[in-house]
Amino acid sequence: MAHVDPELVQDDPASQQGWRHDYVLTNGVRLHYVEAGDPDGELVLLLHGFPECWYSWRLQIDPLAERGLRVVAVDLRGFGRSEKPAGVSAYTLTTLAADVVGCVAQLNHGERAAAVIGHDWGGTIAWSVGSLYPHSTRRLAIANCPPGYALRRAWRIPRQLLRSWYIFFFQVPRLPELILRLDNFRFVDQSLAPARQRNPRGVRPQDIAYVRTEMTRPGALTSGLNYYRALVRLRPADLRRLEQPVSVPTLLIWGDQDPYIDVRLTRDFLRWAPAGRLVHLPEAGHFSHQEEPARVNQLLIEWLAA
Repeated sequence: MAHVDPELVQDDPASQQGWRHDYVLTNGVRLHYVEAGDPDGELVLLLHGFPECWYSWRLQIDPLAERGLRVVAVDLRGFGRSEKPAGVSAYTLTTLAADVVGCVAQLNHGERAAAVIGHDWGGTIAWSVGSLYPHSTRRLAIANCPPGYALRRAWRIPRQLLRSWYIFFFQVPRLPELILRLDNFRFVDQSLAPARQRNPRGVRPQDIAYVRTEMTRPGALTSGLNYYRALVRLRPADLRRLEQPVSVPTLLIWGDQDPYIDVRLTRDFLRWAPAGRLVHLPEAGHFSHQEEPARVNQLLIEWLAA
């Protein structure tokens, strides 16, 4: 771990909350994270999605830390203040999963497994860790991201293909970056608008502005899009590995109003994760952990204590 960059403590929401900034070197990349709770407590890694950063978990950090857990919200590679390697090949799912396993080993000094919680892309990575590295994972909890088998199944559901139009658009070189930068990265506001409508006190204009600012960092947008570009280039051998069932206890939280991911992709979840539990939130959308934080926090606390 490195000394904290002075930039991180100036007008920063983490510092205002008393949370700690640091970095970890894992899998050849330097990742930024925010930490709270007992340094000797059980490690819980929080993995965000697109187009966000560690701040996606601001409504979960204190409730989990107050339970004596060591809570670490990571900026995934390419996002926020973490390093942003060039090239699509730097963002394969196997690479991203190895980043997380490296975090667990570094932060836990290689002594024990961690609980991994993910949303959106963070959920995809969490599933991958569970499939490829079950020894590094004590428990998984995932919000609005289907299991690994959905990587192939999604393309056979016409409605999901329509919902996933942006994935195909993101494959075009340079044009997506040009469009998403329009009007000061307004797409970030548009992405989080439904969450703000459902929870205006938890998803405030200043919260969206912070996420937007992090996305404007040099290289962040292209790095985020490279997640999608690498996804469609998955090698068949890697895809088969990622489709392996998950043996560790897994909680899947699903906001049924998700406009991006068809709820049918959760079918067969318990057959694929036999030690799992599926909880539907009928009124929540894609950002369920921000839209219904009290309910999600309760579910996470109970799951981690089980």
